[in-house]
Amino acid sequence: HLAMTPLYLWRGALVAFPVLVAALAYALRRRDYGFAVFVLPAFGMIMFYAALSHFIPRYGMPASPFIVVCAVALAHAGAIAAQRALADRARGIGRSAASGASAPSAASAASAASAASAASAVADPHLV
Repeated sequence: HLAMTPLYLWRGALVAFPVLVAALAYALRRRDYGFAVFVLPAFGMIMFYAALSHFIPRYGMPASPFIVVCAVALAHAGAIAAQRALADRARGIGRSAASGASAPSAASAASAASAASAASAVADPHLV
């Protein structure tokens, strides 16, 4: 039965399992143990049904609210990371000195600092 567990995950938790694994990895990487504790019951339930039953998709329905919250949290974290990457790119962070980039002027540095402070004011510190 253990050899069939991946197939039962495919059958009953095609979307749920990758979302929960990504959310758990994200929470542990960020050391957000509260979010990890939130994800663990749904992850444990999915793994329990995959390991010990034939995992009909309706067995995983109680985990659906957890999966939606995890997917939204991961999407929000991805959006914040993309916003920061775009802001860093606009400010020119990451350019090497060998590429011929000159030092930014005081006016452009001030505008970049104000844009960075506005972006950090909007960001949620728990999901970043």
